This record gives sequence, structure tokens and C-alpha cells, in this order.
Amino acid sequence: MWAVLWLLVLTALGAVVISLNPPAGGPDGTAFNPLVYTMDLLIPIVDIGHERAFGVSGRAQWLAYVLTAMGWILFTAVAGALTRTVHRS
Repeated sequence: MWAVLWLLVLTALGAVVISLNPPAGGPDGTAFNPLVYTMDLLIPIVDIGHERAFGVSGRAQWLAYVLTAMGWILFTAVAGALTRTVHRS
């Protein structure tokens, strides 16, 4: 449960910080959405495509690195908890 809460907090934090430092523009006039971009960084298994289409720079790039690492750590914890819960049933 704590891992899910941390994922929600990091999603909100990432969306706010990245919206303050948006990238210049995407290919083919694709609109940038900071929430979708943050979710693309935090969810390690699913590739939404926003991370490849846009590239943030500066301090937001460091946040992107942290969000990617935290996404892997927290989703591993959630997967382990779900596996343990299903195994008990």
C-alpha cells in the first residue's frame, strides 16, 4: 500500500515540476502532457511513447532519472506484494 501511495505522490510531484519546465515541442505537432510524461517515466513495463517523443532538459532531466529509478523500485514492490497476496489465496 505504501508503494502505491508513493507512486501517486511522485506522479503528482513529477507532473507539477515537469509542467514548469516543458520541452520545446514534439514531432508532428504532438501536444505535450506533463502527467502522461510522468506516468511514462514511472511505469517501467508500459511504453506510452511520451518519453521518446519529448526530451526535457536541465533540472527536469535529473527528475526524470529519479522518477525512472523510483518507478522500477516501487513497481517491483507492488508486484511482489500482489504476488504474495495471490499466492496466499
